[in-house]
Amino acid sequence: MTEVTATKEKVATEAGVSHRKGAGNPKAEAKGASSSLTYASSELENLRSVYKDLDTKLTEAETKQEFTEKQLAEKNYEFLRKEADFVTKRKVDSDTLKKLHNDVHGLQNYMTTAEKGWDLFNTDVMEPLGYDEERRNQFPRDDLIRLAGDDCKDLISACQKICHNLAIKERRTYDVRDLIKRMDALPELVVDLQASSARGAAQMSLAMCLARALELDIDLSTAEVPPNCDTDALLDACSGYDTRIACRIRHNEFYDKVVLPADEALKAELEKEREAEA
Repeated sequence: MTEVTATKEKVATEAGVSHRKGAGNPKAEAKGASSSLTYASSELENLRSVYKDLDTKLTEAETKQEFTEKQLAEKNYEFLRKEADFVTKRKVDSDTLKKLHNDVHGLQNYMTTAEKGWDLFNTDVMEPLGYDEERRNQFPRDDLIRLAGDDCKDLISACQKICHNLAIKERRTYDVRDLIKRMDALPELVVDLQASSARGAAQMSLAMCLARALELDIDLSTAEVPPNCDTDALLDACSGYDTRIACRIRHNEFYDKVVLPADEALKAELEKEREAEA
C-alpha cells in the first residue's frame, strides 16, 4: 500500500513538472501529457504486478500458516495423547507396584508363618518320630516329610494289626482318634487277656485232671506245693503238656475271673504289687 501511494505521488509530481515546462507550448503540453500517461500506465502495470505478487505471497503465507497451525494442532493432540497415556501408565504402574508391595508383604508373612509351622512340626511330630535335628539335616525337607508320613502310615498299620489280632476291632479300618484311645488302653487289656488265657489254661488242666481222678482235692492241690516236693522236677515233667493244654485254649475268648473268698487277700496283694511296678 505504501508503494502504490509513492508511485501516485511520483506520477503527480512529474505531471506537474511537465505541465509547468509546457505551459507556453500546446504541442509540448500534449506530448508531455501523453508521456506522463504512458508512464502512469507503466507504473500502474508495475503496481498491478506488485499487487499480484503480494497477493500470491499473502496466499502462500496464509497457506503456510494454516499448514503450520494444523501441524501444531496435530503435535498438540499427540502431546496431549502421550501425556494422557503417560498418566494412565503411571497409574497402572503405581497400582502394579502397590500390588507387588502387598504381595511381597503377604509372602513375608507366609514365610514367617511357614517357618513357625515348620518349627512346631519338628517339635511335635518329627522329634517324637525319632528325627532329631542331626538326622533332619541329612535329608531335603520334602524327603523328610515323606519319610515321616511313611513312618506314621506304618505305625497306624501296626496299631491296626494289633487291634485286629486282639479282637479290639473287627475291621482293619481306623479312625485315628478312636485307634489312639484303644491303643492307650492296650497295656491293661493285654494284661487282662494274658490273665484270661492263663485262667482258661488252668481251668482246662484242672478239668482234665479231675476227669481222671474224681477224688482229687482241687482246693488242696491248688493251694500250694508240698514242702518236700522238687518243684523243678515237677515242672520238667509237665514240659510239653503245657503246650498241649495251651493249644486247646481259644485266646480270643475271655474267661471270666472268679476269686474264691479264701484268695481275696492274695488278690489284693498281687494288685498292690502290679500298681507298684506300674
